[in-house]
Amino acid sequence: MPTKNHLNKWIYFSQAGLQMAITVAVCSFFGVWLDTKLPNDYSLCTVVCSLVGVIGAMYSIIRKAQQMTDES
Repeated sequence: MPTKNHLNKWIYFSQAGLQMAITVAVCSFFGVWLDTKLPNDYSLCTVVCSLVGVIGAMYSIIRKAQQMTDES
């Protein structure tokens, strides 16, 4: 039978995809908004903000995974 702590880890990682999707979506929408305020030829703000969102979300999940393995 899994312990409560073990179940909490599974719950966190089952939410990881949703966390990543929301982070990337918010950053992308911010980039689109910036592109409307600062027009350019290549939608540079959208691309940069999307990449920052992906990198930030991955960093957050990897850091949390390392913390969980250190606790075990």
